[in-house]
Amino acid sequence: MNTDCDTSSRLVRSSVVLLKSSTRWVTDSWKNPTRIHSASSSACAVFPAQQQPRYDVVYKTVKVGEYIPDLIVFDLVVVDTKVIERITDHEVGQMLNYLKITGHPVGLILNFKRSRLEWKRVINY
Repeated sequence: MNTDCDTSSRLVRSSVVLLKSSTRWVTDSWKNPTRIHSASSSACAVFPAQQQPRYDVVYKTVKVGEYIPDLIVFDLVVVDTKVIERITDHEVGQMLNYLKITGHPVGLILNFKRSRLEWKRVINY
């Protein structure tokens, strides 16, 4: 069985391989099913994942919106891909909200802005 730490580590390693192998289309590779398959193959890892599933955002029993994450891996990890200067507390706060909405315990923020992958693992307590 995969633990959330093992899953996060495998995702980060595969993301690094993806970033090094093809930087020109990496920013949308996680969102395009064809490219995810290619990216996963080139990274020598295949992950059971749901792409852009829909979650209702509910406040006091009233639906107030909808959240569509980039990727849910192993029905455990919410993956949020970014192309930003750096990951800040703002992105971490967003991920905490995403985890509360989805009910998943772990989030992974991947920033593909630079040639070196920046990432942050967020846990919902």
